Amino acid sequence: MTTKLQMGRLALRRRQRGLSLVEIAISVAIIAALLIGVMSWVRRIDVDRQLNATRSDAIASMNSAIAAYMTSPSTATATMVVLTGQNVWPSDRISNPGAPGAAVRSHFKGGSEHMFGNTFSNTWMKSGAGFVYYIRGVPAQACAQLATTLAAHPNAIRVTAGDTPANPPGNGNGLVGNVVKEENAPINMATLSAVRACGGSGSKQVGVAFFRS
Repeated sequence: MTTKLQMGRLALRRRQRGLSLVEIAISVAIIAALLIGVMSWVRRIDVDRQLNATRSDAIASMNSAIAAYMTSPSTATATMVVLTGQNVWPSDRISNPGAPGAAVRSHFKGGSEHMFGNTFSNTWMKSGAGFVYYIRGVPAQACAQLATTLAAHPNAIRVTAGDTPANPPGNGNGLVGNVVKEENAPINMATLSAVRACGGSGSKQVGVAFFRS
């Protein structure tokens, strides 16, 4: 009788131990899911913060460039060297302002910004009539909102979006990328959400061409 009782107790302990392991595994899984959710939420908040700062500064930078060349006969002389020297961007984001190798850090981690005068004549902008402005390293989830903000600027004529190319744009290279807003037309939301523009994932580049007056 004693042996049977002991065996019964041992079996009960084993069952209890098994239940405890299952409960622990379930608890760990729940905690892991919560942590993933919290980390995703924190990343979303961080991207939103970077997006809001970029939208505000981008509009200010466009306005600063317009003001700097309002009375100039042409924007062809507007290079990164010249524009960084004129504080078109906040000084804390500029490296080597007004000198060769001048660069502008984006609010998006690892991103950069580039602006120069348009030196190509085409059907929608004559050479020297405006600027081309790129923001590189934009997270895919922020791409559409940023493109929409740039397109809403009163002087914006064209907006492009697409995957961030390996090499940054050079002075006078014109506006490249998938056109999501054409001249005299609203932004095309279907094109904007396509994978070749702001859809999908990864790093994006958003560009805008805008008149100086």
